[in-house]
Amino acid sequence: MNNKNLFLIDGAAGTGKSDLLEFVDEHLVGHKADILRKFTTRKLRNPEKRNKSHLDLKFIEANEFNNLMKQAPFYYYKYPHKDGESYGFFKSDLELKLQETDNVFLIVRSAKVIKKIAEEFQDINVIPVFIYTIENLVEKRLIKDNYSKEEIEFRLSRSEEAMSDLYAYPALYKIHIINNSDKRTYINQLTQNFDEYIKPKDTLLQITAREHYHLPKPLRNYKDRMIEQLRCSSFNKNVFVMMSFDEKHEGTFNLVKLVVENAGFNCVRADKDGWSNLTQESVYNPYAVLYCCKYGIALFANDEEEEDRKYNTNVAIELAMMVFQDKHCLMLKHKALKSPPFDLASHIHKEYRRTEELIAIIQNWITKFN
Repeated sequence: MNNKNLFLIDGAAGTGKSDLLEFVDEHLVGHKADILRKFTTRKLRNPEKRNKSHLDLKFIEANEFNNLMKQAPFYYYKYPHKDGESYGFFKSDLELKLQETDNVFLIVRSAKVIKKIAEEFQDINVIPVFIYTIENLVEKRLIKDNYSKEEIEFRLSRSEEAMSDLYAYPALYKIHIINNSDKRTYINQLTQNFDEYIKPKDTLLQITAREHYHLPKPLRNYKDRMIEQLRCSSFNKNVFVMMSFDEKHEGTFNLVKLVVENAGFNCVRADKDGWSNLTQESVYNPYAVLYCCKYGIALFANDEEEEDRKYNTNVAIELAMMVFQDKHCLMLKHKALKSPPFDLASHIHKEYRRTEELIAIIQNWITKFN
């Protein structure tokens, strides 16, 4: 499972990015959150020395930075965007930080770099944040922080360029924070915005940023068991087999299991070891199991000699749940059965009669996901 949040912070000078770093250091570090620090060619400012500001920077010379740029993959940008100081960090450092903690905060004052990171970390919940405030408040804050008149004018001159990121990519930023009040109110805003992502949600089974599922009420008490199971058996490799548990179909299941496992996947059935007790033997166990699987095979297999050839209702319900979770499913129907009595199956069912046909269908289907 990959329940990771990457907060990419953008905004103009004086809007409260340093206060945000202080907030992370004092309120979130130790609660599965940390800051990734960047290399920069800019100099430490006098007010930063005096105020002992919270910074996310490692100060180096321009020639050192140029050498780092040659050691790809390395994200970098200039701020202001033309002829400004350089900022950058290694992709490997970001990956390591995400391994170490669940919530990483990183100031990136470039919408283009933020966009690139979001594209390259699609299994991470990338959350671009833009912080802004009205200009006269920025000036007041810089005066309070003991910046000189020249420094204030210089930093204010770059505010318009910072806002250009927001204007150029308005849909990029998931959180907008308006810091127009006192620090206490600002910290409350940060708490509310980030708690939305950081605090665990009892109703949500989060696999990756793209794969998360809202649990129905009967399954919520078993979320921890499901998470523990997913630590032992990878969601991306789990194939849920939906079928009658009749002993006479065990041979068919063993064939399916052989094909699935030969392809490098886990063959999962709700009554088998490791999966039969996710909900402590309740009737909801198969549903808890299917939530833990990315793929599904629904097997409606009747023997030739059976007179009462019916579709298994439980299998149909489980198949419908997986389809509406937008999971890849295959429905296998024995030719002895009549056409499916539900429209859902019309575009995903395959017919078989002989064992060789069954094996070939599953092999052709599952090789698409390797």
